[in-house]
Amino acid sequence: MLIFSRRTLQSVIDTVSGHTPDSQLRSLINAVEKPNKNGIPGVWELYLLAGHILAHNAKVEPTLANGKKPDILLPEHLIYADVKAISDDQAHHDYPIEFFIETFSDQILRRLPVMGNFQVDFGSRKASIDGQLVSVPVLPPKADIAQITKQIALDLRLQGGDFKRPFEYLIVFDGVPTKISFTPGRHDFPTLGWNSAHFTTHRRHDREVDSVAKSALDGARPQLESSPEGSLRGLPLRWRHGALDKRGST
Repeated sequence: MLIFSRRTLQSVIDTVSGHTPDSQLRSLINAVEKPNKNGIPGVWELYLLAGHILAHNAKVEPTLANGKKPDILLPEHLIYADVKAISDDQAHHDYPIEFFIETFSDQILRRLPVMGNFQVDFGSRKASIDGQLVSVPVLPPKADIAQITKQIALDLRLQGGDFKRPFEYLIVFDGVPTKISFTPGRHDFPTLGWNSAHFTTHRRHDREVDSVAKSALDGARPQLESSPEGSLRGLPLRWRHGALDKRGST
């Protein structure tokens, strides 16, 4: 994924070339060229490697006593580091708020071309994530959202009448109500805002106990546990998509 110019990326690749095993460099270059977000971790790792090579004469993939190869050794400071990229993709699958709002916005523009403001306040419930009880938004399955938002728009058109007065509409997802309200406005087009509970991101297989950050730490432990006595161990994390906690409007 070319989020930087080819010239810039080529300069970074030239910097790490000769310091990085051919197989790893080839894998990173192939990842960067992919036309999707999976290339972002590759770009992140290339820049991190290049920066540490230039600043600290870093060694790439040093072999430890147990045969493991962490990503970076900073020999001047005796720091071993394993690079990870983490993502909230699974949270966006489990709580597809953005998809719901985008789909609902399309339905409003298609079926409710009125002057006013729509507001969606998603209901929430408690869930155990990363060993803690937190509030998470309750939404329908992603596969059902297109049909559900279409029906909501049709219901709002019937309830709103001439849309000259404020009103509220309730819909229940999995036993939890979500409120949609309308307020007349002075714009010549509808606007849409939303609110939801803050939520902590996680991956499906970590749902009961671990966040993606903790999973990255756990995954790096075997890579770093045989670092020499007296050395420091590090884990640079790059957040790939979205935010851990999200509340906003569109």
